[in-house]
Amino acid sequence: MMRTVVVLFITHIFFFLFFIPSFALDFLYNSFGTITNGTDLILINESRLDSSVVRLTNDSNQFSFSSAYHPHKLTMKPISNSTTLSSFSTSFVFSVLPEIPSSLGFGLCFVLTIFTSSCLRSLQPRRFSSSVQLRFLSKPLTAA
Repeated sequence: MMRTVVVLFITHIFFFLFFIPSFALDFLYNSFGTITNGTDLILINESRLDSSVVRLTNDSNQFSFSSAYHPHKLTMKPISNSTTLSSFSTSFVFSVLPEIPSSLGFGLCFVLTIFTSSCLRSLQPRRFSSSVQLRFLSKPLTAA
């Protein structure tokens, strides 16, 4: 009897590990040339699509900042009452090219947020600037 229970338990674990599909979302932006604002990417404030890149600053204002968001929900918990979170990985290829030579430096921030795409469109830029904005900083970050 005990052996049957152990075999059944191991069989269930094997089934769950190998036959239940994982919940994965893959998206890759090789180029922004075919991206549509609002459908493929949410551009807020002064961000804009410029040929095949996303620009997050305005060259005429050294204190400008803006945001770009992936508009679709990323499921981090497969079941709403689950205590297990999904893991994820990300990588970026980006360039920081200041148009103003006297500029001290810039920075980029990656953020996960609980806001929906409709909420992101109506954000006041400075109200949530520390928590949900992808920002370029006008001063360099210094170590303490």
